[in-house]
Amino acid sequence: MTTPLSQIAPGRLRRIGVPALIVYLLALVPFALVGEPNEMIRLQLAGSESRAQEIVAGWSHAETVDMAYLQGVDELHPLAYGLLLVIAAVWAGRQLRRAAARWAPVIAWMAVAAAVFDLLENVGMVVMIRGDVDAPWPTITTAFAIAKFVLFVPVLAYAAAGVVARVRAGSG
Repeated sequence: MTTPLSQIAPGRLRRIGVPALIVYLLALVPFALVGEPNEMIRLQLAGSESRAQEIVAGWSHAETVDMAYLQGVDELHPLAYGLLLVIAAVWAGRQLRRAAARWAPVIAWMAVAAAVFDLLENVGMVVMIRGDVDAPWPTITTAFAIAKFVLFVPVLAYAAAGVVARVRAGSG
């Protein structure tokens, strides 16, 4: 198993990673300036019609517009962080040895799956922000959100292991 980014020569991953990081960071700016981004997470994790209805009903018209705007900006995040996490997995696999190194493609595809789950979650978010909080949207959206968050754990742990391996190799 491999990934397309596995074919990129060592040292050249940053040519893709740096622009992806810039896009990701720029896409974070509106979340610091507009509305209450924690409301998006509350809606992502609502899990039921009644809870989703309660959340959406609690928003003013202006807050609903803010959430719609932030949701639009949020469409960039899975693309940017998905690419960054795949790069991190490929890079970490190059730092690690033996069996740990062989996990890089699996971890990279987990990063892709997390981004896809986020994009699918975003569909449910748009539907619910527009006011349709009936089944199955809250449940499906929450399932995709949880799947996304669960996949982050091994991907980030693998990247951290790569950093530790790199630091150890540099100090040894």
